[in-house]
Amino acid sequence: MSNHSLQLDIKSFSFEENSKSLLHNIKFSLHSGKILLIKGKSGCGKTTLLNVICTIIPKVIEGILNASVKIDNEEIADLPLNRIAQKISLMMQEPDRQLLLPNVEMELAFAPENLCLTQSEISSRISEVVELLNLQNILKLETHKLSYGQKKLTTFASLITLSPIFFLLDEPAAGLASQSIDLLRSAIKHLKTQAKGLIITDHTDTLFDLADSTIDLDNL
Repeated sequence: MSNHSLQLDIKSFSFEENSKSLLHNIKFSLHSGKILLIKGKSGCGKTTLLNVICTIIPKVIEGILNASVKIDNEEIADLPLNRIAQKISLMMQEPDRQLLLPNVEMELAFAPENLCLTQSEISSRISEVVELLNLQNILKLETHKLSYGQKKLTTFASLITLSPIFFLLDEPAAGLASQSIDLLRSAIKHLKTQAKGLIITDHTDTLFDLADSTIDLDNL
């Protein structure tokens, strides 16, 4: 498996010119096959940080940003979002912002279909993630009828079928029952064995033990 690296160097970010900087002097590298956990109280900038890393800031959300984000020493800011998503993808806190298609199976097929994979490869990716996250009983269900936990697992599953190098998971365990958290943890461990890099935000200690390294935004 290839070894990839993500390099981040944020000098400053604020939403408006001359306003207080929300992020400043954050610098780290992450290699594929490693898990970095970002912790800190609610409102400390964890979601903002993930949005910078995947270039949603400033491509979609405007702001005053002085930063460099590189994957394998390539600056990704100038790449289109669809190419960035194949390298690094974000699971947002609220699944309703990401679930777009009528049922779970279509949601899982959407990314690999857009990558123009063969039907055999698409089916293989779906089968693997359905087994991994125990989605057999909801595969044909309409996404708007799912429970909150089912929506979060489906969103995560749709990222796994896309298969980026790096996963950004924003408070993935929040609102999940213990059984779903167990599935989430198992899937995260599996992705690590597949040489995927993961950056996970968590304001509790639910996933701390999975991390190879941590950054505490409250103490920077």
